[in-house]
Amino acid sequence: MRREDIQKLFNLIETLYPSAKKNPRTPAVLEAWALVLEPWSYEDAKQAVVVRARENRFPPDASELVPYLPKPEQPVVETPELAEPTPAQLEKFYAKCEALHERWKAAGIPTPSKAKKQGITYADWEKMAKGASV
Repeated sequence: MRREDIQKLFNLIETLYPSAKKNPRTPAVLEAWALVLEPWSYEDAKQAVVVRARENRFPPDASELVPYLPKPEQPVVETPELAEPTPAQLEKFYAKCEALHERWKAAGIPTPSKAKKQGITYADWEKMAKGASV
């Protein structure tokens, strides 16, 4: 909502609530209201003021209007589709895995999956690997 809309909203509030004229409408107050009501249109905020006026005889704060406003729409975030790895990327990955398995084998350490089958916890396996500088 724009500052001009906030000013129009204050005019409506002062019409519905004559006591609201006593409250100063400084640029800081206008800015604060604009920040709170930014997701909504003037028409939505105007309707919220009218509905609240039917229920409460005291002038509202900006935050007191929010329950009377429609839920703001959440932006739809599109997650990018993950690309399939290329054959060259897969080959490089498998080569690294094979080299790592060979290092574990040379150090006498089972692979993590074999260690799990043998009842070795990951923490114990990690200690073995660090102890062997792998």
